[in-house]
Amino acid sequence: MSSQSIWKSLHLRYFSRPAADRSLYRAVNRLHPRVFLELGIGVGIRAMRTIEIASWWTPREELRYTGIDLFEARNGPESPGIALKTAYRNLRTTGARIQLVPGSAASTLNRIAYSIAPVDVVIASTPEDLTALAAAYAFAPRLLHAGSIVFANLATHRECGRFRLMTREQIASCAVEALRDTRSAA
Repeated sequence: MSSQSIWKSLHLRYFSRPAADRSLYRAVNRLHPRVFLELGIGVGIRAMRTIEIASWWTPREELRYTGIDLFEARNGPESPGIALKTAYRNLRTTGARIQLVPGSAASTLNRIAYSIAPVDVVIASTPEDLTALAAAYAFAPRLLHAGSIVFANLATHRECGRFRLMTREQIASCAVEALRDTRSAA
């Protein structure tokens, strides 16, 4: 790793903005994952930085990134986003294999879970994304492997929360709650 990469690494892991992403960057630097799933990519900066950090340890062509987002269907200024074409164009410059899927995490994850498995890192940007992941927990044995990690930002869009590492037990309890909610709604 060059000295410039070392400084860039230190900056991203300890001084980058938003501060909420720093724990995610540190985990990617430590664990050297190759396959990413991000639910809600926002404007795409976190995705580009995550791929950049992973590329320090793995050749870029071996990295796979799947992003699920509403893209143009986002509503309101409180949830900033990026157009699908723009996101794809920007992320292709990283050299990783990119797959962007428009739609809500809840509806899309069930459709693509088997085609993207197994995933090393799952990033759920909003509590709604974590609920969608929990609702698809039936796919977890297929989607996740023993070394997979799940990061979730449990704050709302207006708050600045930190990404937290979720255990399988926490995801399973979210799945039970999601199942209970869907049964009570029916």
